[in-house]
Amino acid sequence: MKAISRLAAGLTIAVLVLFVLEAALRLVGYRGPSEFEDPYLGFEAIYPLFGGKEQADGSVLYSTNANKIRLFNRQQFRVPKPPGVFRIFCFGGSTTYGRPLRAETAYPRWLEILLNSMDPGRRYEVINAGGISYASYRIVHLVSEAMRYQPDLFIVYSGHNEFLERRTYGKIMERSPSLRAVTRYLSRLRLYDAMRQVVSPIRTSQRPAERSVLPGEVETILERSAGLDLYREAVVDYLRR
Repeated sequence: MKAISRLAAGLTIAVLVLFVLEAALRLVGYRGPSEFEDPYLGFEAIYPLFGGKEQADGSVLYSTNANKIRLFNRQQFRVPKPPGVFRIFCFGGSTTYGRPLRAETAYPRWLEILLNSMDPGRRYEVINAGGISYASYRIVHLVSEAMRYQPDLFIVYSGHNEFLERRTYGKIMERSPSLRAVTRYLSRLRLYDAMRQVVSPIRTSQRPAERSVLPGEVETILERSAGLDLYREAVVDYLRR
């Protein structure tokens, strides 16, 4: 009985210490690495794509969260939706994103321009929710989230990244449901985020060097020449016609 009592007392003290550390991190405003990058790469519906700030008029302005910017374009929209707005969300991989450049070169931007020019009686708002290398597994979470933002239409252009995700993120995709549930709970804790920040560099330094088979970035003809500036000139010429 004494051993059980000591064990219970020890567990209670450990829980209290963890609680105090978590409260202290929140009190000092600690911002862990997940504030700037989603450690689960969108495979877990933990970190939303958009975060909202209430405005003076009572509406909420949603913007792409900082921890998603590496894979997504910066986008903004309001909820409730302004009167007369037809809101479209576009999902997919690099093609939707606008890679190797940005959203202004991708089909969602052109769709917005053409719809507004063809139907001036209504304002069309096309939100680019394309993620670099995203396949359908992760797009499902984005679609579920976007249902909260008063959409009128979803466009999904996906399929060409399915093999890439299996090749690149196989270990993440094979995690058991129970491990995913624990991960979702722990990810809400500042203390877990801080511990992960300490452990990750150690684990990375202990891994054997991996030989890169494919280049990390594609060098395109457009980028080697005038790049985005030339593209912008072409768009201006088109709109003046």
